[in-house]
Amino acid sequence: MDFIQASPGRCSLSLSRSPVRYLISGRYVWLGPGMLSIFKGLANLLVNRVWEMTGDERFVAINGFFEHIDLIAGYILAALAAEQEYGRRQAG
Repeated sequence: MDFIQASPGRCSLSLSRSPVRYLISGRYVWLGPGMLSIFKGLANLLVNRVWEMTGDERFVAINGFFEHIDLIAGYILAALAAEQEYGRRQAG
């Protein structure tokens, strides 16, 4: 039952590192960016409650909100590019 005592920081770190391994290895390339996109999307919706804020606080939070949306789009583009490269290697 030692796994229950893991800190949130360790879980976040392991979630950040393991998807990158899929992208670099060339196997299940879509899985790594997919995992990161889901993690970032859920964290973005749970943490950045932009719709409840006003004023300068809202402006700062909405910038962070859209930065995470940009990261999700980047993860998807990285998965598509890596999958295309993997397909070229298999065909050639």
